[in-house]
Amino acid sequence: SDNASQGTVHALQGLNASFQLLHEQFPHLTEVIGWSDGATDYTGAAFVCGLLINNLEATTGMKVISHDHSIPGEGKNINDVKNGHVSQGMKRLRAIGGVGSDQQTAQQVGGAMDTLHLVGIQNLIATIANTTVELASPAGITNYYSKERVTVANKVLVRCFTGIGRGTILCIECSDENSEKLQHAIADVSVPISLSEDGSTSAGEVHMKATRALRTRRAREAARRKAMAKDAREAARLQNPREVARAKLLEEQREARDAKL
Repeated sequence: SDNASQGTVHALQGLNASFQLLHEQFPHLTEVIGWSDGATDYTGAAFVCGLLINNLEATTGMKVISHDHSIPGEGKNINDVKNGHVSQGMKRLRAIGGVGSDQQTAQQVGGAMDTLHLVGIQNLIATIANTTVELASPAGITNYYSKERVTVANKVLVRCFTGIGRGTILCIECSDENSEKLQHAIADVSVPISLSEDGSTSAGEVHMKATRALRTRRAREAARRKAMAKDAREAARLQNPREVARAKLLEEQREARDAKL
């Protein structure tokens, strides 16, 4: 998104866009268990309310049933590794110049990320509105590292990683006005149709310069598709009764010649 401001609502909007794309690609997935680090944007009342109290399912087809996050100083995982690879690749493109070096807009950044062709990364460009919603967080909410959806209005079940027990019910104070505003802000996301085979929604593949590596990759892909087409034609031929009879006759003639020898 060209909206570069980072905050709780922005994080929720990004999740909304991701859930939309995820559900389109895997319609059988309808529930999500969230995991993140303990950044402020992920631990406050607005994030909890938007993720576990308000209804994301209506716009995304996905329902978040719980959200866990790590204790301070922990929580690095494969996502951080991938982000590091992207950051290094983007810096190289800016240093080299040319295709992918102009990274001013979301479309340009997405195109540059496409040129990197990093394994395990899917780029997503979405239109996100610049909206903020302020909610008062219950005292001590950041000390709880596990939050779960419950059926009671404006409440969430929270747990910490120390001690033994069933957890604690916290009430998230959210007026109808703020709840409606938050719901509208989260839903105010537009995800374009994918333009590439891997599901990425940026157009970077379309504008990629034909480097030697890219030409080699395209040649291999063309050869693979040609082989698949040949196999398909052969399979269709063998399903034709006349072709089957002809193949059988040729085989019998071949066996007869071998027997004479």
